[in-house]
Amino acid sequence: MKNIAPFDQILSIEKVVKKYFPSNEKLYSLTEDEVAMCGAAHDVDIMYMFNGRTWLDVWNDSDAFWIDHMIGMFFYSLTIPAEYHREINNYPKICSEENENNVRFFLTGLLYMCAVAGFNDKSSPPRASYSILNHWDPKEPYETYDGYIDPVKDFFPSLIEKYTSEQLFLLSILFMELPKHADISELGKKYWTWIYENTDDDIREKIMKEFEEG
Repeated sequence: MKNIAPFDQILSIEKVVKKYFPSNEKLYSLTEDEVAMCGAAHDVDIMYMFNGRTWLDVWNDSDAFWIDHMIGMFFYSLTIPAEYHREINNYPKICSEENENNVRFFLTGLLYMCAVAGFNDKSSPPRASYSILNHWDPKEPYETYDGYIDPVKDFFPSLIEKYTSEQLFLLSILFMELPKHADISELGKKYWTWIYENTDDDIREKIMKEFEEG
């Protein structure tokens, strides 16, 4: 199956991705002391990396492979300041899973672009870690205490509900390319292929046109 996205043209991909995945929102904005407090038992470097910044700010100001590595290693460190930001601004209280999914949603465009950078990496050995798979490949890879592997990541269904049809189609395009570069579960391949093949024609045509206009 041929993809419609010109993955070798990073600027063209970025133009479409930043349109559909909000690039003007910040995950949290805290003082240095507040970030330091949140980082007492977590990685503080990644907290500072995102403090008061949009995902596009981080993308434009940092190395894609370093970003991907940091998020892959310290994703949960971002949930602490995000939760604290909600608390001090008197936002409605939410459960930890929703807070984590809010962070995942915020990072979608950034990890999308990091994956595209990985597709274009000519280094040997390759530098890409494709941490996007930690969240958007639905198959749970880890055994539970009794040796059972859950069929689907617990958070995945509620995470997917956050996306529009356009956003899901863009993710499916990425996941049609990812198996050429990284290991993806069979469930992940089937799920994103289904999204890719069953997106409404009007959405498909609209996004195809945007890629063509680049």
